[in-house]
Amino acid sequence: MLIFRDIAPPAPLTVLILFFCMAGSVSLTSAEEGTWSKQAFSVPRQRAFKIPSPDRKRTVLVQEMMLAVTEAGVPVPGIEGYTIVLPAEISWAPDSKAFFLTANEGGQDEAWYITVYVIEYDRVNYYDVTAEAAGRFKESVKCSGADEPNFGAIKWLKESKNLLLVAEAPDRASCSEKDARRGYIVEVPSGKVLSELDMKKMQDDWGEYLGPRIIKKSLR
Repeated sequence: MLIFRDIAPPAPLTVLILFFCMAGSVSLTSAEEGTWSKQAFSVPRQRAFKIPSPDRKRTVLVQEMMLAVTEAGVPVPGIEGYTIVLPAEISWAPDSKAFFLTANEGGQDEAWYITVYVIEYDRVNYYDVTAEAAGRFKESVKCSGADEPNFGAIKWLKESKNLLLVAEAPDRASCSEKDARRGYIVEVPSGKVLSELDMKKMQDDWGEYLGPRIIKKSLR
């Protein structure tokens, strides 16, 4: 079953341009990599942030924390009025048919979640692809006083068909395994888990895409 959350390109990316309004003009600066994924762009706190799709036909726009997708300057329907909370990071799929948002529910100590946005049938549809992975994580890692695990998206696979993500126990949780984390490859948009990876396997196979949040915890 698909669970929807109503929320408020290959190789590490370093060349994206952000656009934001300042004193009536447009300023340009370089984007920062995401904290979970080196392939994602961290959303800044400026008034507007634009992320063009790889084929340059569409743009993700974050303005005053409102999320939208435009095509030829016209909003694509489906997510009107949606807001995001920072910190957050975004990455388009290589085929420009989807993008993911990894975001926090209100601060660094709050829960992290993933929402996948798929452009289909001339609209933007959104999906929570982590339900099955969350169930598997809670079965393999026994924690007390824990809510749902944190999730961060790492890399698109097979264009926009699959997504590599990481689940981790919240810092406030008391778990049988210190700094418990697992990697999962899930199908989009169903969220079906195709593969589960321990962190050694994640680092061996996908280490170049892992952001500083994951790397720092691996060094503890």
